[in-house]
Amino acid sequence: MNYLITNHKNSEEKQEIMNKGLFCYDLRHSDDGSEIATIEKSVLVNRVGSIITDEELKFGNKAYNDFIDFEEFSARNNEVDTLEELLVLKISNMEEINYYSFCIAYDFLNDFYKNSGMPECDVVNEETKKLAKRFMRSENYKDMSKSSYENLEDWIEENKEQIKKSYIIANTKPLKKEVEAR
Repeated sequence: MNYLITNHKNSEEKQEIMNKGLFCYDLRHSDDGSEIATIEKSVLVNRVGSIITDEELKFGNKAYNDFIDFEEFSARNNEVDTLEELLVLKISNMEEINYYSFCIAYDFLNDFYKNSGMPECDVVNEETKKLAKRFMRSENYKDMSKSSYENLEDWIEENKEQIKKSYIIANTKPLKKEVEAR
């Protein structure tokens, strides 16, 4: 994930950023004010600025865990210098996700999706985008000894049964609700 540290953004500025397909959160500084401590949805006290990311952040679901440690976050992600650079990386990342998503749907799992109970294009497209993102976080993706296509093929083969099982489970829940509603 890529991110940009910036001055504090108000709700109107945050909305403009979200309209560009990016995400914006507040930053809280440590109690002594020497460094950034946490990333939060909204900060009222000890606010030091904002952070713009090219992916949505997942926060804890409890009030006491509704933040992300900035030091851990920055160690795992890539800081950029400008909003323009963040937007270019976001577009580039989306193109890569779309490429892998296409390969998954048409080259590797086409027969499975066609013969599944939910072969609809929009359902398959959303699922293969999730799989592409998972692949891009895997060790296979980082293997420079083979092409990215070969790495994707290996990753699919290693995870095929779990991928199929997850797809079936995720897509039978809506069917059960539909049957129950009738």
